[in-house]
Amino acid sequence: MEWMSGDSRDLLRDLYIQMTLFQIKPTTVVDYEREVFIYEYGNVRVTFDSNVKTSYRSIYFPTK
Repeated sequence: MEWMSGDSRDLLRDLYIQMTLFQIKPTTVVDYEREVFIYEYGNVRVTFDSNVKTSYRSIYFPTK
């Protein structure tokens, strides 16, 4: 988790601060496959998620 404190992305630094100050921790891990379709005319993006797996209160990703 320490690596997040020096990351150049604001979102990761903000997450690190929240996790450090308020002891926020992930409780559910979600693993999935995502298929993306982009229609460049009109700036449209559609995604379909499949093979969704969760692991409640675990820090480890489910195996495929």
